Amino acid sequence: MHNAGNEDTEEQDTKEKVSSYDEFTPVHIYEIEIWEHINEYRAQMSLSPLELHPLLIDVAREHSMKMAYGDVPFGHDGFEDRVSIFLDRFSYTTYRAAENVAQASGESAPDITVDMWLDSEGHRENIEGPYSLTGIGAFERDGTVYFTQIFFDYE
Repeated sequence: MHNAGNEDTEEQDTKEKVSSYDEFTPVHIYEIEIWEHINEYRAQMSLSPLELHPLLIDVAREHSMKMAYGDVPFGHDGFEDRVSIFLDRFSYTTYRAAENVAQASGESAPDITVDMWLDSEGHRENIEGPYSLTGIGAFERDGTVYFTQIFFDYE
């Protein structure tokens, strides 16, 4: 049975959590560090750099926050929904999309995350993939930083 009341409460909880995260925070620096590391790696592979897209960043941040709070399991559940948020805003009919997620702790969390992704064939394929846009979202809770990177390209 569908219960709209629970969805309204869940949506309000999410909005409150996200609104508390709207200001620039130190964890945003982690997002930039990952983006720079990924683009440095892509340059070494003679691939074009990924451009940050604000909407993809927002979607990635929300997923990282939801994982941190346990609102969704750690992983890629709901990936198609995250992509559809982007598609609903634009009129792309032919596109490619992928996603990497990770969790790490400490000041070196961005380095650890990128190293983990590059050591994983599937994650590395996403990093090396034919994408032009990206959004990276980080959210810290209880000393653990949750990362989501969405890759996107269109024709």
